[in-house]
Amino acid sequence: MQASIAAEAKQFSASQREERAATHTVVILETPAELVIKQYVNAEGKVFALSWMGPVMPDLPKLLGRYHEAFVAGAQRAPSSRNAVRIDTPEFALESLGRMRAYRGRAYVPALVPPGMRPQDIQ
Repeated sequence: MQASIAAEAKQFSASQREERAATHTVVILETPAELVIKQYVNAEGKVFALSWMGPVMPDLPKLLGRYHEAFVAGAQRAPSSRNAVRIDTPEFALESLGRMRAYRGRAYVPALVPPGMRPQDIQ
């Protein structure tokens, strides 16, 4: 887990810091372009969620990894507006919205979210 996040930090030229909670760790990457990406890691070392906020969209194919295909398929089926996409399946959930210079979103794997944590806690 740490190796993949460190590789992403290097790819994005981002600074990296961590915040620890009882059930998970949040690894926060901040790019020179002021894009903030938070990756939520469970006790087993698996990234179960991520969120982003900033003036540009992150590289979602890179961040979503094997879940990018679920995002593409879900985005084609999900009702969306010009500025928002919402996917909510048992395997994968994603919310993305924004406009030029103001993007934010979150994605998570419901089965990997630690007990007691709510999707709303992914900010």
